[in-house]
Amino acid sequence: MLEEYKIRICPESELSSLISFINNHWAKDHILSISEELLRWQHYSIEDRSYNFVIAQPQYSSEIYGILGFIMPRHFDPRIKFCDLWLTTWKVTGNTGIPNLGLALLFFLLREKNPRSISSFGINVDAIPIYKSLGYKIGTVNHYYIVNQNMRSFDLIGNFDGEFYSNASSAKKTKKFLKYSGSDLQTFNTTSNKGLFTHQVPSKSISYLYERYINHPIYNYDIYAIYENEDLQCFFVIRESCFKSAKALRIVDLVGRTNGLDGTVDLFQNMLLDYDAEYIDFYNLGLSKKLLASTGFLKRSKSSNVVIPNYFEKFEKRNVELIYAFKSDSKLPYYIFKGDCDQDRPNKL
Repeated sequence: MLEEYKIRICPESELSSLISFINNHWAKDHILSISEELLRWQHYSIEDRSYNFVIAQPQYSSEIYGILGFIMPRHFDPRIKFCDLWLTTWKVTGNTGIPNLGLALLFFLLREKNPRSISSFGINVDAIPIYKSLGYKIGTVNHYYIVNQNMRSFDLIGNFDGEFYSNASSAKKTKKFLKYSGSDLQTFNTTSNKGLFTHQVPSKSISYLYERYINHPIYNYDIYAIYENEDLQCFFVIRESCFKSAKALRIVDLVGRTNGLDGTVDLFQNMLLDYDAEYIDFYNLGLSKKLLASTGFLKRSKSSNVVIPNYFEKFEKRNVELIYAFKSDSKLPYYIFKGDCDQDRPNKL
């Protein structure tokens, strides 16, 4: 019965049908259905004149019955060699009568892109059995945080008793943070720092950081480099989240030699002072607990009474466990950060 449907990458001509499907079947007034600018930035392929969604339509109709969204680092920097995929919006209407249509969307995408790695982040618990049956690694992303040690009362954090503000034993005086502007990234000497971008999957680049974060149509991000003496170790990306007059900092990405984080506890405390923020949080997979402890991060356990909010649009004072699923053919370590997939995406204009 799959022959009754045409499955393809969404052509530019089907944009209105795609938006209607997202609004009617995924979520009413979803940000991608009301902001064509964001949808285009995140999913439109100029080269192919198409949107990065696999769609299913009956052979003789323009109505869409199923979608599977995807994002690639190569979408933001076509010069990235490897194809790594993040799966986003995966939905089939309930009236197709074809139980395997959703999987057909995925298998089509795999044939089209032949990715080195494929993952999803923030998945619904109902999707776990599907990913398990397909052999994906599944778990919950680690959630770490550092609290501003100069604050004694908090509006965002819940149940923090102030006994431990960080988990670091010592700081390295040889480390420093240097903020990079968009023009700094555009003039960055990639050739002499090529090895900086070969340590992790998915592959990222300076151009990726620029296009993904500096050129975001709605959010504002700050990008910092970590140096040890004069040696560039890595880049990390932060974004402010606010509720009323209170602020939090979110680390949403890390690119380069991850051990560059080691011994930066004082630098992160200074950053909290500079931004007047209650805390920094860091959702991640792949970084060791020992490394993050040397940076001052405390790990929030599932059973913890301490509340480190994740949702700010609208604000919800509760902990959020983010479930991941991934496959990778590479022997390099696989990392997940909050800026990956579509997890750090606006929910409202």
